[in-house]
Amino acid sequence: MTNETPCPADAVTRMEPEIAFMVRGLEGIYRRRKYPMERAHYLVLMNLLEGPLASGALAARLSLDQSTITRQIAAMEKRGLVEKRANPKDGRGVVIAATPEGEARYTEMRALRLERLSEMLSDWPEADRARFAELITRFNSALMASEGGQVLKGR
Repeated sequence: MTNETPCPADAVTRMEPEIAFMVRGLEGIYRRRKYPMERAHYLVLMNLLEGPLASGALAARLSLDQSTITRQIAAMEKRGLVEKRANPKDGRGVVIAATPEGEARYTEMRALRLERLSEMLSDWPEADRARFAELITRFNSALMASEGGQVLKGR
């Protein structure tokens, strides 16, 4: 018999409140920062910078329902961050593409986020930062898989 049955002191039990605290902390920090766009728009653009996507494919990548992604796309169109184009595969449907303004705002926000994260982890040894990056990537992959979504693309 293996000893794989979780016990109250296992790592998952220790992780759960830390993840809850991390999510809450990130939400609070996000509200106080003056970022150039909403977090949801940042994630949409992150995926669109790889190339135009149909809204259904974008919704699947982000584990969102179609109505949510439709509202986000409409708001982003009004801000000039994305545009609809004829689907090059059949010409009947549309794909969503980042505009030059969307790319610029994404780049600006990414630079701010990278700067902040670099400051937060400045006293971590590079090996710890690399290991954390590996583990958080694995965690996000497991999270998306557990929700039936695809792995979010990162830049």
